[in-house]
Amino acid sequence: MNKKIKLGAYSESFGPRVVAMEILKDSLASLDREDVEKLIFDLTEVKKLSTGYSKELFGGLWKNLGNDFPNRILFKFGENKNILVSSILLGIEAEKTNL
Repeated sequence: MNKKIKLGAYSESFGPRVVAMEILKDSLASLDREDVEKLIFDLTEVKKLSTGYSKELFGGLWKNLGNDFPNRILFKFGENKNILVSSILLGIEAEKTNL
Protein backbone atom coordinates (compact mmCIF):
# COMPACT_ATOMS: atom_id res chain seq x y z
CA MET A 1 0.00 0.00 0.00
CA ASN A 2 1.13 3.55 -0.71
CA LYS A 3 0.45 6.42 1.67
CA LYS A 4 -0.18 9.92 0.34
CA ILE A 5 0.96 12.94 2.32
CA LYS A 6 -0.71 16.09 1.07
CA LEU A 7 1.64 18.88 2.15
CA GLY A 8 -0.77 21.55 0.91
CA ALA A 9 -3.08 20.57 3.76
CA TYR A 10 -0.50 22.03 6.15
CA SER A 11 0.31 25.25 4.26
CA GLU A 12 1.20 26.69 0.82
CA SER A 13 4.72 27.70 1.83
CA PHE A 14 7.04 25.88 4.18
CA GLY A 15 9.84 27.39 6.20
CA PRO A 16 9.75 26.26 9.84
CA ARG A 17 11.91 23.21 10.40
CA VAL A 18 9.79 22.14 13.36
CA VAL A 19 6.91 21.27 11.00
CA ALA A 20 9.30 19.34 8.76
CA MET A 21 10.60 17.40 11.76
CA GLU A 22 7.05 16.43 12.73
CA ILE A 23 6.21 15.25 9.20
CA LEU A 24 9.55 13.38 9.02
CA LYS A 25 8.77 11.55 12.25
CA ASP A 26 5.31 10.56 10.99
CA SER A 27 6.74 9.59 7.57
CA LEU A 28 9.38 7.31 9.05
CA ALA A 29 6.79 5.70 11.33
CA SER A 30 4.60 5.06 8.28
CA LEU A 31 7.48 3.51 6.34
CA ASP A 32 8.20 1.21 9.28
CA ARG A 33 4.74 -0.29 8.97
CA GLU A 34 4.69 -3.45 6.87
CA ASP A 35 1.66 -2.38 4.86
CA VAL A 36 3.22 0.91 3.63
CA GLU A 37 5.54 0.34 0.68
CA LYS A 38 5.88 3.94 -0.58
CA LEU A 39 5.14 7.49 0.49
CA ILE A 40 3.73 9.86 -2.09
CA PHE A 41 4.26 13.53 -1.28
CA ASP A 42 1.53 15.54 -2.97
CA LEU A 43 2.94 19.03 -3.56
CA THR A 44 0.30 20.17 -6.06
CA GLU A 45 -0.89 22.99 -3.78
CA VAL A 46 2.55 23.96 -2.44
CA LYS A 47 4.05 27.17 -3.77
CA LYS A 48 7.41 27.20 -1.98
CA LEU A 49 9.68 25.09 0.23
CA SER A 50 12.66 26.56 2.05
CA THR A 51 15.95 24.71 1.71
CA GLY A 52 16.05 24.27 5.49
CA TYR A 53 12.61 22.68 5.46
CA SER A 54 13.63 20.42 2.57
CA LYS A 55 16.81 19.46 4.40
CA GLU A 56 14.89 18.45 7.50
CA LEU A 57 12.16 16.50 5.74
CA PHE A 58 13.56 15.15 2.48
CA GLY A 59 17.20 15.16 3.58
CA GLY A 60 16.10 13.34 6.72
CA LEU A 61 14.27 10.75 4.64
CA TRP A 62 17.32 10.33 2.41
CA LYS A 63 19.54 9.95 5.50
CA ASN A 64 17.29 7.22 6.89
CA LEU A 65 16.54 5.41 3.62
CA GLY A 66 19.83 5.84 1.75
CA ASN A 67 19.77 4.24 -1.70
CA ASP A 68 16.20 3.07 -1.08
CA PHE A 69 14.97 6.71 -1.10
CA PRO A 70 14.01 6.80 -4.83
CA ASN A 71 12.21 3.47 -4.48
CA ARG A 72 10.12 4.48 -1.48
CA ILE A 73 9.53 8.23 -1.90
CA LEU A 74 7.46 9.59 -4.79
CA PHE A 75 6.34 13.11 -5.60
CA LYS A 76 3.31 14.63 -7.26
CA PHE A 77 3.86 18.20 -8.43
CA GLY A 78 1.68 21.02 -9.68
CA GLU A 79 2.64 24.18 -11.52
CA ASN A 80 5.62 25.01 -9.28
CA LYS A 81 7.47 21.78 -10.06
CA ASN A 82 10.82 23.34 -11.04
CA ILE A 83 11.05 25.51 -7.91
CA LEU A 84 10.04 22.65 -5.63
CA VAL A 85 12.37 20.08 -7.22
CA SER A 86 15.24 22.55 -6.87
CA SER A 87 14.50 23.07 -3.18
CA ILE A 88 14.16 19.33 -2.52
CA LEU A 89 17.47 18.58 -4.26
CA LEU A 90 19.24 21.41 -2.41
CA GLY A 91 17.85 20.12 0.89
CA ILE A 92 19.05 16.57 0.22
CA GLU A 93 22.47 17.84 -0.88
CA ALA A 94 22.70 19.98 2.26
CA GLU A 95 21.97 16.91 4.39
CA LYS A 96 24.58 14.87 2.48
CA THR A 97 27.24 17.51 3.11
CA ASN A 98 25.87 18.23 6.61
CA LEU A 99 25.47 21.98 6.06
